[in-house]
Amino acid sequence: MAENPLGLDLASAAAALRAADALLITAGAGMGVDSGLPDFRGPQGFWRAYPALARLGLRFEEVAQPGWFRRAPQLGWAFYGHRMNLYRATTPHAGFGQLLALGRSKPLGYFVFTSNVDGHFQKAGFDPERIVECHGSLNHLQCCEPCGEEIWDATGVVVTVNEETFQAQPPLPKCARCHGLARPNVLMFGDATWNPQRSQAQEARLHHWLARLKEGQSKVAIVELGAGTTVPSVRFFSEGAVRDLDAKLIRINPREAEVPPGEIGLPLSAAEGLRQLCQSLKLDQVRADGHPLAADVSRRQTLRLQLGQAMRGSRQGIKDSGNSPRGEWGAVDQRRLTSAATRERTVMAQSPMAPCFESCATSLESTAALSKVPPP
Repeated sequence: MAENPLGLDLASAAAALRAADALLITAGAGMGVDSGLPDFRGPQGFWRAYPALARLGLRFEEVAQPGWFRRAPQLGWAFYGHRMNLYRATTPHAGFGQLLALGRSKPLGYFVFTSNVDGHFQKAGFDPERIVECHGSLNHLQCCEPCGEEIWDATGVVVTVNEETFQAQPPLPKCARCHGLARPNVLMFGDATWNPQRSQAQEARLHHWLARLKEGQSKVAIVELGAGTTVPSVRFFSEGAVRDLDAKLIRINPREAEVPPGEIGLPLSAAEGLRQLCQSLKLDQVRADGHPLAADVSRRQTLRLQLGQAMRGSRQGIKDSGNSPRGEWGAVDQRRLTSAATRERTVMAQSPMAPCFESCATSLESTAALSKVPPP
């Protein structure tokens, strides 16, 4: 029977995800295509989404420039206002929830690095403190000038667009400070006035997390989704993290799945790639918001509590060991930890969160092994 290369790669990817202590998620525009967002790949793809701009002969890189907010603000806001309205009206696809469940199953958590400006990771339930939007966000605004350093939330801002003329209707968004025109806090082509402070604060939190992972020599898996080579910000970041953390890269991309030697490329769309990966991991039974089943959450919290209590007890036992020559402190902890690990492995096979429980059980057994007294 001929080997199935995709099947082998999926198995390797699943194994890397099971072994990981932490998950780094990197995502480009292809992540949103399965949610129904338009594909701007090439002029024809862009013009299919915006026929009015096709009539004007404007390509994406020509209309996505800050100069339009000065020369023709109604056109500038027609393009970005239309996108803002579209992103708000679109529901993130099921892969977001599956990815969130996978990230939450990791002992050291997850972080997201994305070039997308749609805010869909936040909309899908990801922790805003664990997201980097390297090109900014359409859900935030700044002054066009800019008159200051303020960046503010665009919630409640409504932009009405005439689809026929492709013109934004007054009133256009205004700066609360100088009352001049506002613009999205998004990095555009040839953009000298973008305010990067919000993105820089996000990046500082990410780099702090990465530094802790590197210091602890933690096992990190990187899942990259829909990041192309036209604007390769995300691909460069992923590959840099592979080198810096000795991490394993899983690149999911239907057209550009090529990877450096030793990494894993899956030529699948984001939603299909995540579906197949989570099926391999038995992580497909999650709620729509990315939370695992309630029983699994309770079990994981209980295991972490047991582990924390045991570690604290062991540290106290070390302090008191001079007064306990037979090491009775260790026997109690070891019996409890060994018993908890055994119970965990008994039910693990029936749980959709098996990889998480596997790591918890291993931690319990490892802590039990620190005891000086063998189990009775």
